[in-house]
Amino acid sequence: MAKMDLSIKKNADISRNKTALICMTITTVLLAAAYFLEVLKEARELEDYFILLATCIVPPIIAWVMYILKKDNAIIRYVLSVGFLVFYTYLLFTSTSALAFCYIGVVFVILTVYVDLKLSIIMGVYSFILNVAIFVKNALDGGLSADELANAEIVIAFVIFLSVFGIVSISKVAQIGKETAAKADLQRDQSEKLLQTTMEVATSITENIQMAAGESETLGKAIEATKYAMEDLSGGAGDTAAAIAEQQCSTEEIDGYIKGVGASTDEIVTEIGNTEESISVADGVMNELLEQVKVSEEKGALVAKEMDELKEYADKMVTIVNLISKVARQTSMLALNASIEAARAGEAGKGFAVVAGEISDLAAQTNHATDDINNLIANVGKSLDEVVVAVDELLASNQNQNEFVGQTAEHFREIGNSARKISEQAVQLKEAVESASAANSAVVESIQNVSAVTEEVSASAIATLESCDQNQESIQKLAEIMESLREEAARLQQ
Repeated sequence: MAKMDLSIKKNADISRNKTALICMTITTVLLAAAYFLEVLKEARELEDYFILLATCIVPPIIAWVMYILKKDNAIIRYVLSVGFLVFYTYLLFTSTSALAFCYIGVVFVILTVYVDLKLSIIMGVYSFILNVAIFVKNALDGGLSADELANAEIVIAFVIFLSVFGIVSISKVAQIGKETAAKADLQRDQSEKLLQTTMEVATSITENIQMAAGESETLGKAIEATKYAMEDLSGGAGDTAAAIAEQQCSTEEIDGYIKGVGASTDEIVTEIGNTEESISVADGVMNELLEQVKVSEEKGALVAKEMDELKEYADKMVTIVNLISKVARQTSMLALNASIEAARAGEAGKGFAVVAGEISDLAAQTNHATDDINNLIANVGKSLDEVVVAVDELLASNQNQNEFVGQTAEHFREIGNSARKISEQAVQLKEAVESASAANSAVVESIQNVSAVTEEVSASAIATLESCDQNQESIQKLAEIMESLREEAARLQQ
């Protein structure tokens, strides 16, 4: 059974009535039983006892009926007090005991439960007047002995002390009760305001929790999306790092190739320089050969011009033949040198090699011709016509040789121009290779930096992924806390 809240006035009145009724019922039952014993001892008449019993029992019965009809009835206290005063008056006028006056103290204490100052004053004043009247009556009837006078003084003092102190105590209790009630009302108002504020705060907390729950859900989705993105980024960073490592290896191989090309380019430039020097030497040789060809032409012309004087200049012929032999030897040597230089020139010297071969053949023919001339000189008289033919052939051969030498010189000039162009191109190629090598080195360094950055990005992506996991766990815990707060706020609203 729930405990009654006595701070409510109605509950307090019900509790006071019930307490007073129980105590008064016990008191009246005991008094009725006690005075019934007097009847048995023949100290009181039966008719007198019924009157006393009626004044003792009837008021509590009436009060119980009123309590049943309305438990917080305020008249119950007056029914009990007035009924007891009637019983108390009859008892004092009919009792032979000097201690009957003390019953007023018991009832006075019982009725203090009402903390009714007016009722206490009425009972105190009435009991004082009643006891004084009893002593006055006794004094008028037969006088008062010394003992009776002492008892009267004690009774009057008891009644006065009981009434005065009871009234003062009840007054103070009433004052305290009023202040307590006022404070309770104030506290009740404050509690109501606090409750209202609490309800408003709980409502606001509930709304904020719902909003925070929505934001947390959105944040959770964003963190989950970030987590997936970080997973993709981590995987992509790993692939990128692998690709960069592979590209770095390829770039290093390219750098090795470029360095090899640079070395080959240096060798090409060196060889082209040597070829230019060889071409320059060959050009000088060809100039000398042209001079010699011119000399041969002049001599051949002189031989043709003075053929008629051949016989006269037979001795001079020997000298000329010797000279021709010498030129033939030199021509053979030049042809040999030309063949060597053509072989060294490679593809560009093939045409010159053909010319050198012709020159070598002509030199060989010249040698044969000189032999023939020697024979003709020996047999000049016999073979003059043959000498004339041989001289004509020599002239024709010299013309051809001059043309061939001119063409050979022209080819050498073209080879020199080509060699110079090749040299310029080789120098440019060398510069380009050096630039490519420098650029490739920069690329290698950049790839190394990119690789380092990619590794950092991958590490950051992994750390961010772990942080996303922790944030997701925190969001879940926050959601659980907000759900708990929402439940507590709902309970607070209830």
